[in-house]
Amino acid sequence: MCSTTLPNIVLLALLVSSASAADDRLDGAESSGLGQACALERVADLERNWSQKAVTTQRRMADQIFRDPVRSPLLPDDRERFDGLNYYPVRSEFLLRAAFHPAGGERVFDLPTFNGELQRYSEFGQLIFCAPDGETSQLTVFQRQDQGAVGKLTVIVPFRDLSNGNGTYTGGRYLKFLLPLPQPLLIDFNRSVNPYCAYNPTLPCPIPPRSNWLSFEVPAGEKAYNAAD
Repeated sequence: MCSTTLPNIVLLALLVSSASAADDRLDGAESSGLGQACALERVADLERNWSQKAVTTQRRMADQIFRDPVRSPLLPDDRERFDGLNYYPVRSEFLLRAAFHPAGGERVFDLPTFNGELQRYSEFGQLIFCAPDGETSQLTVFQRQDQGAVGKLTVIVPFRDLSNGNGTYTGGRYLKFLLPLPQPLLIDFNRSVNPYCAYNPTLPCPIPPRSNWLSFEVPAGEKAYNAAD
């Protein structure tokens, strides 16, 4: 990792303490059936082709943003050396069908961030899906509540998996969705991205709550950033 990021041991300490605190606010989340065996539902060829195009577009736009002195999260010295973000090859087994369960009533609370700030979010719902390891898994979806109309356009899924610190950013990664959610709903881990604090530790990024710590590895999407690459 580059020198502008937090040391891994600091990140891990923040994750353990803050993720547990966030989960105290999510005690009512649906968890029935988690960990049970499930059958992966086939994704159609048309959907896989669309996913490939969407991933390619997302990655091209990300590189454009990171080169932009106004929009880039990179510090000036890192931006001058920037030569593109690092990704795993697209893997179709990480494009998964999911069922969305809306949250039962709006619960607004503070999510801790890696730089010690708090951000206002509400629980938007849960994504239930059959993971590549053949077990039923769940991720909680959040919506920002302190960004006015802008926050109403998107939702975010901060998550950790077993690749963190071993190929991917130690603090976890994010999935983002535009609203309204598409139907049928697909989780595409190939579109997983690093939080901006992976490039600049002064930026506030929500810490994935423990309920969003996956029990399997996700070698898909964005890799850990190294400014020296």
